[in-house]
Amino acid sequence: MARKYWPNQDPIGQTIRLEHEKARRLEVVGIARDVEFTPFDGGKSWPGLYLPYEQHVKGNHFMVFQ
Repeated sequence: MARKYWPNQDPIGQTIRLEHEKARRLEVVGIARDVEFTPFDGGKSWPGLYLPYEQHVKGNHFMVFQ
């Protein structure tokens, strides 16, 4: 995700907005290793992010436990 949205830049401190919650800005505070996520329907994977459970969007119940 960092390489896609902030190529040749430091992503720490950058902000993003989630598609379903455009009024809220999220700040990048760390970068995780590359993770391959494939949707249950076998479709193409997409860049992802980790969000603390306590900060999850109400009504968004999609979670992945590893």
